[in-house]
Amino acid sequence: MIGIFDSGIGGISIAMEIRKKLPGAPIAYYADSAYCPYGELKADAIKRRARKIVTFLIREGASIVVVACNTATVAAIDYLRSIFNIPFVGIVPAVKLAVATKQKKIAVLSSNRTSKETLYHDLIDGLDSESEISTI
Repeated sequence: MIGIFDSGIGGISIAMEIRKKLPGAPIAYYADSAYCPYGELKADAIKRRARKIVTFLIREGASIVVVACNTATVAAIDYLRSIFNIPFVGIVPAVKLAVATKQKKIAVLSSNRTSKETLYHDLIDGLDSESEISTI
């Protein structure tokens, strides 16, 4: 089973794309609406929520988990990979795609938490781009 979680329902679009590509694959979606938005939480709180959700998804049969939340990905995916022995797929703002457009200036909309995380900055720093990238 493919486990998917987000802080709310935004990851449903990701679940729908997975369903299109893998129509027979069982999917479990966890919308953590009670703690939405994650962007207002501290990184440790996001890690605790993510661990609890992944534990639940694994108990339900997930053998891979998609972290369908930018904030949870940058705050917790490395932590999740270090404590669980299953693959994780994360998402981050589409900075790579924006850079490919060769625009001189790029603005990235993200939560405060996402824009502060090292993984997010490492992604931007690793791009071979002459674009000016700003986080809003």
